[in-house]
Amino acid sequence: MIERKSLTHVLEANLNLLQVGYITDQKTLPKLSSWLSEKPNQDWVCDAKNLVQFDSSTIALFIHWLRIATQFNSKLTFTNLPTSLISLCDVYGVKHIIPIYSSSTTA
Repeated sequence: MIERKSLTHVLEANLNLLQVGYITDQKTLPKLSSWLSEKPNQDWVCDAKNLVQFDSSTIALFIHWLRIATQFNSKLTFTNLPTSLISLCDVYGVKHIIPIYSSSTTA
């Protein structure tokens, strides 16, 4: 589901209710906590370049991950989010709390 590459985590193609349930029930969340505890006070990136299928549970999972990162004084940024997922965040009123990095962002 999640591949670790240094301080970057790459998401797989599907992250909907079924997969989010699997992630929260299995060892993925403790694994994320373990990774963050190994390197606290870091800037982490969650790369969604392979994410194809998602729903509102994906957003809930992102918010949960942000809470975990905060526990370790770390920063978690999401990159390469599909436009429709960003729109979904906007619809639910949480776009402002999901740190989204865009290479097209201008300073």
